[in-house]
Amino acid sequence: MRIKSENELAAINVLSILLIIIITVLPSNPLRIVLGLPFILFFPGYTLIAALFPKKADLGSIERVALSFGLSIAVAPLIGLILNYTPWGIRLYPILVSITLFILATSGAAWYRRHKLPKEERLSISFNVKPVAMDSDKRLGQSPVRYSGGIDIGSYRHPGLCHHYPQGWGEVH
Repeated sequence: MRIKSENELAAINVLSILLIIIITVLPSNPLRIVLGLPFILFFPGYTLIAALFPKKADLGSIERVALSFGLSIAVAPLIGLILNYTPWGIRLYPILVSITLFILATSGAAWYRRHKLPKEERLSISFNVKPVAMDSDKRLGQSPVRYSGGIDIGSYRHPGLCHHYPQGWGEVH
């Protein structure tokens, strides 16, 4: 089964707004950490990279992910520095709102730039999932899937990730 998504920016926007709602309604919830880490460490950089490099040929997948983390780590302190000189200061809600506004603005710019491109040049995320039939005759610990090529991310194959998957997992390409 091939899964293809051209709406990852919309998902990032929804998750960012969902984080604000969760923090406002449920202040001590584990979802704060689950959504908060990518909110600070990945989403701002990813949307900025998507706005700067809208074509799929502009950057490879590893470069796109690495730059997303790097730019997020650079953008968050800059937003905090700007907030320091405002009357709101560096507190939870001003940081949440300002980073969310940055994510919404850059994802809007990315969406606009992507939709100016021809459809075949637009960045879209896709991967293959091959479901594995469960075999009740197999002993526990043996996997019907043997994938010896590693996980294929773009043109990079990681040889250290060559192992047997537990039953029921698929392959990601």
